[in-house]
Amino acid sequence: MNLARKKFIILFIDAMIRCRNVQFTEVASHMDTSVCDDSNLRRIQDFFADYRLDYRQLAIVLLFFLPDDKNAHLSIDRSNWTYGSVDINILTVSVYCRGVGIPIWFEMLEDKSGGNSNTKERCYVIRQVLKILKGRQVFLYGDREFIGKDWVGFLLEAKITFYLRIKRNTRLTYKGKEQSVLEWLGSRKSRRMDGVNVWGRQLSIEMKRLKTKSKNMMYQHLFVLTNATAKGACNAYQNRWSIEVFFQSIKGRGFRIEQTHLQDLKRLRKLFALVALAFVLCLSMGIWWNDCLKTIEVKNHGYKRNSFFRYGLNKIRECQRLNRHSILSRFIRFIDQLIHRINTLFQQKTKILM
Repeated sequence: MNLARKKFIILFIDAMIRCRNVQFTEVASHMDTSVCDDSNLRRIQDFFADYRLDYRQLAIVLLFFLPDDKNAHLSIDRSNWTYGSVDINILTVSVYCRGVGIPIWFEMLEDKSGGNSNTKERCYVIRQVLKILKGRQVFLYGDREFIGKDWVGFLLEAKITFYLRIKRNTRLTYKGKEQSVLEWLGSRKSRRMDGVNVWGRQLSIEMKRLKTKSKNMMYQHLFVLTNATAKGACNAYQNRWSIEVFFQSIKGRGFRIEQTHLQDLKRLRKLFALVALAFVLCLSMGIWWNDCLKTIEVKNHGYKRNSFFRYGLNKIRECQRLNRHSILSRFIRFIDQLIHRINTLFQQKTKILM
């Protein structure tokens, strides 16, 4: 990537943070340049129309912001919204970091009925992620969409420890008896079963009946299938919510990506990539500010006033508004040290991907 493209991406991300919007006219009007808004807009349109972004390189950049851990806890899910008659679906894999998912790979799904991904699409995405995370022990969390015989077979072959929520009517065999998981739970509040047969595989399952606040439904059920032991499977599955936090952050709580007017999938993927970079920058600022300058206030109900992402987003915008360049410079030095600390890893991953 040449210097002009790097500068443009920085300007675009900076403007997107300033206006908390992805619509090109809004971003153009907030870009810190000496040219008119129309010139900025043409530059944005040219970038999204013509430039070929290398998503493998982007994944390596996002890798810088992951926890320095031998284990990688992945969540797989779709972000979707509708613009006009077009259903937009983005299959995303994120890595757990301080309660939030950092996106590491994402693919646009073709417009189709239901929008669900198929096994081939999921396997391709996971293979790309495994290249990036080579050397780490991988754990995967997925909702009820991400189930099936071939999918589970692929995860077992790839030696990925998984925790997948399955549907209540999924049938399993245990000690020679076959019935649905809901029937196996029965009237119990919870149950753990190791050595069950599901889709021809010997796996484990933990089941729980949970109370809800819904007026129409007193209980909901959580059935978590795993190739680890049943004990603790439901607790481990909670890591999946980190990707939901990411999706919320880039939508209404952050950059309002669902308000984009883009319909071309290639351009949408490019926009999603830049939003992901803005997200990890704000998340890192929030974590750094919390750890080094001022801890996020905890309210009486026990929850933080802001998430790390929203805290960082607010602080960057505050520094932009008040011209607090000294604080931004300190944060940039922190990012620079982060990058240098794993520069060797960067070089190794580059060789892997070449």
